[in-house]
Amino acid sequence: MPKRLNIVLKVPRKEFESRGIYNSLIDFDSRLHIDPALVEATGIIEFKDSKKEVIRYFTDVLRLVKSSTEENDIFWNAALSKLSFGEGLNTALGYSATGTGGSGIGSITASTILHSIKKIQEAGINDPEIFELVGVFEENIGPDRISDMISIILKKDFRNYTQRLCRELNIKTRLFKFDDIPYHLPINPKTGEHLIFVPTKMLNDLPIADDWEDVPMAAQYSQKVKDNLNTILGNSWREFRKISKSKLKEVLLENPEMLRELLMLYKKRAKKGYDFDVDHLGELIWDIIGEDASKKNPLDLKAFGDITEKNILEVAHVICDHFKKLIEENGLVEHIYDSNGDRRPERFPQLLLFAVADSYCNANDLDLSREPNAGSGALDFKVSRGLKKVSVEIKYSSNPKLVEGYEKQLTAYNKAETIKANNSVYLIIRVNENNDHKIKSIQKMIEEREKKNHPSPILIIVDGIKKPSASKR
Repeated sequence: MPKRLNIVLKVPRKEFESRGIYNSLIDFDSRLHIDPALVEATGIIEFKDSKKEVIRYFTDVLRLVKSSTEENDIFWNAALSKLSFGEGLNTALGYSATGTGGSGIGSITASTILHSIKKIQEAGINDPEIFELVGVFEENIGPDRISDMISIILKKDFRNYTQRLCRELNIKTRLFKFDDIPYHLPINPKTGEHLIFVPTKMLNDLPIADDWEDVPMAAQYSQKVKDNLNTILGNSWREFRKISKSKLKEVLLENPEMLRELLMLYKKRAKKGYDFDVDHLGELIWDIIGEDASKKNPLDLKAFGDITEKNILEVAHVICDHFKKLIEENGLVEHIYDSNGDRRPERFPQLLLFAVADSYCNANDLDLSREPNAGSGALDFKVSRGLKKVSVEIKYSSNPKLVEGYEKQLTAYNKAETIKANNSVYLIIRVNENNDHKIKSIQKMIEEREKKNHPSPILIIVDGIKKPSASKR
């Protein structure tokens, strides 16, 4: 199980978090990111001029692009260099498919952005905050990359902030030098690299402007934007979520007044960060809840003896059935919903099973790993000494790709001629009655395959519908 920052640094959790430091998990992806709009509102001394620094940085890029007369001239290459960000600081933020180090912006992506910026300038727009909106119209740019970009621009501020809090909390540090400037920073014991703290006030869970689906959130108050898009694209407003970034980019560059409108709306939007009190994503609690549940409800796997390639599926099945019991009979269902009664994202129960299963696996010489891209919802149970693994996929019954996900697994079974038995579990958490027809459709597929003696992934249905309290019942 990955460890929280406070545990690694041997600081009491309450004392650590009371300082407003994000208590991230080491070497584990997060769904939170640095929101540029929140940087100036932290009230933290190290960041009092940070927003100005971001604006200054992007203003320099705009100046260089404007001075450039052709690609690869001295001004273009200088702008390219400033916009080619490496991976972000070691903040344990972001949701890169390949790990938690951040995704960065390479020279190819930077060049694409500069071409767009050049056209935007030619249309008469020269606002440095346009860089915070590039995720709307540029492929492969999401909130994690914007977050990395901001953290690199403000690297000195983040290092100074971390250094000060380490002094205040008496955290063991080591001397690191960056650009000949010494910093005393905490260490990741696994890698020996330095760690960087991030203020919770600077974090957000909603994309800054990740894709067109997020634009209506800002543009809902602007009939002008809607009318313009209706005229240009001839579509209804609801259909705009399907617009590709490339198409949107084309529309915005051809209609710069719309881009100006979106820039204005972006600047006026509410500067509200992630609500850590409600913690809708469960970012700060999933591991604690999972570990606590497994301790209070132990699972004895000793009857299996050694975990082997022959019984690993059965073991995974038992763990998943136990998880079902924890949700349905031991109150774990309550945590699928936040304190406002809203259902947490599908990723939460995926992580919850990971936390529960991890403690059981550790005691039985069984490896457990998550898919690097947690969005797939897959956990892989593997025998420590052997090649066989069992994959567990978890989805809410409300997932629009519920049936498609099961069909994909069946396709894999059909293609692999060597598969003579099941090697995966499909766990569905039923969250309403509206999608029961989808579950029945999957059950029918299984029945049809059983008639032909064809293997299928094991199907487990978990009742995740929150019941009213006993008094209300």
